[in-house]
Amino acid sequence: MPRRSFFIAAFLLKTERREEGVAGDLDAAVRRIHEMKNESKGQPAPAAPTATASLNGAQVRSIIVACDAGMGSSAMGASLLRKKLDQAGLGHIASANASVSSLPADADVVITQATLTERAQRARPQAVHRSINNFLDHAFYDRLIDELTRSSSIATQVQQAANAAGYKLTAKEIFLGCKASSKEEAIRFAGECLVAAGCARPAYVDAMLKRETVVTTYLGQGLAIPHGTNEAKRDVLKTGVVVCQYPEGVRFGPGADEVAYLVVGIAACNNEHVSVMSSLARALDYEGLVAKLASAMTPDEIVGAINAA
Repeated sequence: MPRRSFFIAAFLLKTERREEGVAGDLDAAVRRIHEMKNESKGQPAPAAPTATASLNGAQVRSIIVACDAGMGSSAMGASLLRKKLDQAGLGHIASANASVSSLPADADVVITQATLTERAQRARPQAVHRSINNFLDHAFYDRLIDELTRSSSIATQVQQAANAAGYKLTAKEIFLGCKASSKEEAIRFAGECLVAAGCARPAYVDAMLKRETVVTTYLGQGLAIPHGTNEAKRDVLKTGVVVCQYPEGVRFGPGADEVAYLVVGIAACNNEHVSVMSSLARALDYEGLVAKLASAMTPDEIVGAINAA
């Protein structure tokens, strides 16, 4: 059964708070992958939605304008919204009115008066909720349209970048049965593999170790993705990804659960690595897969699981 990849969000939070200017394209890529995962799965946020929850325009298919009775005022609001959706080129989004007590199960966005928002949230917790004071508030609908348009555009750009990347792992980039007494040793090995593959100059290995001193590249779920600092991009010759398997694990932090079984070293040019990162994130979103890959006996097992995700 799929499970949420909390490790990406945790990693990004650490990066944003502690990295102090060293963040590079790889950190941004992880953020984009996290967004793409949620967009592609359409999963609700783990916390109860609020009237200020962000919209994902790429996922919205139905907007309901609701009042207590579901008659005059909400009907007028839905009519006004319909006109603005069509004018904005968002005709594929359905809009209708309803009473709070009979909200459709497939409602992606629910617009209600502030006094009814809590009831609407309880009825449809998976939806994004917006509170309105006047159902004929043109400025409210204009802001909603703008938010839908902007978020949809961003999602499209991210997906296009991933599709265009086209980078696929091969068996020669998989290293099975590795052993290391420290995370530094494991990071250095991954870096040396990238150098040996002609992906980076030797200086990139030191940059990977430096990057680890700023904030850990351990994401959780048994996965670490060491890479160089932003300044070290000048030492990248071509995009490369290596997956180093550590069946016995490598400790990446003081916590008992901060042990990596897969150390994925990355050297990236442009956005070519995004497709691998995206596939890796999706592959690791299934319970038990980390353990399976950590005990895989052939490179093809790991390549197949990641590339097929």
